Amino acid sequence: MTRRSLVLPASLKRSQGFFLVSLLLAMCYKYRMVLSSRMTLLVVEDNAEWRAIIANGLQPICELVGFVERGDEILKAAEKFRPELVTLDIALPGGSGLNALPRLRALLPETIVVVISMSAAQIYKDEAFARGADAYIEKGSVLSSLVEAVSSARERRRKPPADHFRPLSMDAIGTN
Repeated sequence: MTRRSLVLPASLKRSQGFFLVSLLLAMCYKYRMVLSSRMTLLVVEDNAEWRAIIANGLQPICELVGFVERGDEILKAAEKFRPELVTLDIALPGGSGLNALPRLRALLPETIVVVISMSAAQIYKDEAFARGADAYIEKGSVLSSLVEAVSSARERRRKPPADHFRPLSMDAIGTN
């Protein structure tokens, strides 16, 4: 194995060389920080091809911690891995992803849950949001929508509600 080192052109002055090396080091540090902020991902999907598509689509922003193929295994895996992001299929052997969603939300309230389904029916979307989903994506548009949906959900979760820091009135404090 040959060892490589950074060789600067002779035309660069020593101070320019130090500047470039410092810039490269800063970029490496920033890149490492970006990688360390990748979210942990649990993919709940019974189809192997869709599991691979979802995991590969989220690979730039997520670190895969596990797969779940059955609805009755979702909570056990979520408790074991404690992921920051769960992609959740609706139709699963062993139980519906939608049925597990409220219990998943209660177990991991800060986790982002993105429901991914073949169905475009509004009733499924409404039910997913009512049960606690952060986003709903149809499988037909998963490649074009998934990273954006996760990033948007992540930003929404980071922002405190508008009234989070409203001043308290003296009545609310209960002074007598």
